[in-house]
Amino acid sequence: MAHDDDDLDFTALMRGQGVEPVKPAARGRGRREPVGPALKRGVVGGQRAPVSTVAAPVKRATPAPVARQPAPVVKARQAVVEPELVAARAESQTRQVALERVTGERDELVARVEQLTKERDAAQRARAAAEATAAAPAGLAVQRAPPPSLEVPRLSLAEALVARGVTEPAEQARALAALASTESAPRLISALESRDIAGLRSALERRLALLCGGPDCTAPAGAVVIEVKPARCELCGGSEIQRAATRFIRACEAAGISRVRFVGGSPNYRTQLEELFPHRGPLTVATTAGDRRVSLQKAKAQQRSDDLVVIWGATELDHATSGAYRAQFGRVETIAHRGIGRMLDLAAERIIAS
Repeated sequence: MAHDDDDLDFTALMRGQGVEPVKPAARGRGRREPVGPALKRGVVGGQRAPVSTVAAPVKRATPAPVARQPAPVVKARQAVVEPELVAARAESQTRQVALERVTGERDELVARVEQLTKERDAAQRARAAAEATAAAPAGLAVQRAPPPSLEVPRLSLAEALVARGVTEPAEQARALAALASTESAPRLISALESRDIAGLRSALERRLALLCGGPDCTAPAGAVVIEVKPARCELCGGSEIQRAATRFIRACEAAGISRVRFVGGSPNYRTQLEELFPHRGPLTVATTAGDRRVSLQKAKAQQRSDDLVVIWGATELDHATSGAYRAQFGRVETIAHRGIGRMLDLAAERIIAS
């Protein structure tokens, strides 16, 4: 096998130095033979081995991040936005509290409505059962008590006071007056019920008087005065004409007059008289149109039932009408004044003077 002279000399030289040369790698395989210990250390026979041309990777130091200072415009914007954010958070909290309160009130109202609905349905069922029992034939009527769940417990004020230990009538009256002066009076009044509705209304009509405090607006005997504004006064209603009507009624009551007939006056005046003296009031008032022809016989019959006839002069009044009412058939007073209020005052003065 032939060798080049250069290869022979280099090999001999390496072996003369005590180093076994490395066999060249086979071409095309891409694999390298292991390097001897001397080559690993980079020294061959006292000489430095050739340095590999492949440089080791160099680690570069990562520069520290530089803190960026906000620009003046950004600082100014932050100074404006931050108070707005604080105010927005406070407003949001306030709205949340208000929403929770409204939600709680709504839940209470819903619960109250449900309770009232149940009570209403129970009362309707009980009433329907009572009506059905009353409508049944007498022989088939069956007394059925409503189910316990439909019964509404009832407790009168007197029973509640007795259960509390207030047993004497005088003590109960004082207790009621004391309760009425406290802040819980509206709730107490709304809780009261009466089995005698007509009796309760009659007692309130007789024992209470809603008056304005005017000199002519006085309460009847035994009534308690509740002072109100003139517009709510039961006697005058804030009107001078109504006050005159009240004085006329008092004069008639003192004279024992219960039925009065007014003859004459325009249609509007007659309507006003009917409003001043309503039906079933303390004084029964009738009117006769001044232009209506009345026979002597009819006038005589009316005077037999009427206690007083007031001829309203200075108004629409025909002599043929007013002349039918005569003093020989009953009491007649002629008041020649057009205004209704003054006419009633003059009539009251005549009644009191006679």
